[in-house]
Amino acid sequence: MSSLYIWLPPSTISYIGGSEAGQQDGTNGPLPAGDEAGFIRHIFDQWGRNWETLVKEKPRVDSLLTDNRTAIKEKYLNDLIQGGGTDQAAELLGLRLDFARFAVLTLELEEPYPVKGPDGTLQFYLFRYGLMEELGADIDGEIFAKDDKRTVILLTVPPGEDDFPLEQAKKLKLLLLTRYSMNVTIAVSRIHGSVETVRLAYEDTLEALNLKMYIGKGEILPYDILGDWKSEEKAYYYPYELETKLLQALLQTDKEECFKAIRQITRTVIDKKLEKANIQQQFFQLSGEVMKTLVQTGGDMSAVFGDRPAYPEVLSRCELQ
Repeated sequence: MSSLYIWLPPSTISYIGGSEAGQQDGTNGPLPAGDEAGFIRHIFDQWGRNWETLVKEKPRVDSLLTDNRTAIKEKYLNDLIQGGGTDQAAELLGLRLDFARFAVLTLELEEPYPVKGPDGTLQFYLFRYGLMEELGADIDGEIFAKDDKRTVILLTVPPGEDDFPLEQAKKLKLLLLTRYSMNVTIAVSRIHGSVETVRLAYEDTLEALNLKMYIGKGEILPYDILGDWKSEEKAYYYPYELETKLLQALLQTDKEECFKAIRQITRTVIDKKLEKANIQQQFFQLSGEVMKTLVQTGGDMSAVFGDRPAYPEVLSRCELQ
């Protein structure tokens, strides 16, 4: 006698109960067994509660995003030039930037700063953010603070206008000088064409800023001028990022971070196989920035350099291995 096998599809309970949605909510005890109508009612109630929670939380989330949009946008832009960020996030934040064709301008404000006195630092930060807000209204792109020294502009470049970033840098420099008596060095990147290349564009400007110690402060430094310098046998380099870390650690009297920054600088010098003149000039400038920071903050010079600092003589006599 032959056997008859009949295949039956899995029950609704098995299907939904095995899903993620069917397993998340355990607030009402075990799910009903064998009662598909009751189970469906249970899941429907669960979805209803989730929907009510979303509706209730949405105004609070919207308020948080709206109230903190500026800070969130600045954090996103800083992440973007470090290699993070996506087109979707840019659209969510409403960035005024066309990633299909853009350039990066990095501004370094040169001393003397426009505000001084006991509250000078706070006043300077307030002035700086007010200035960014004012300039941002006339920029087809985004402007934000990278750190204490640098302000970065992501600038949309119109099609066919390859000189546009350089012309904008010239207008910006003239505006800051005439209206605010502020002297700035501005580095200009190449033109790039995707959100993934924002970091590369920013690195263009850092590379151009390395030439500030040779060309001078208060200049416009387009990435293109690096070609002439790169054709020379000697490679010139200055660790602006590491200098910032060192000075910040010094201001915070963080001895370990100071040592860490100095070790990173030394390792960079070794890895890049810099020439003797470049090494000497680099450490002379670093020591000058450290002295300037100590004077401004009333720090103990001898605690850093000793009673009779001999580093200039040591540097002048050093030889490369």
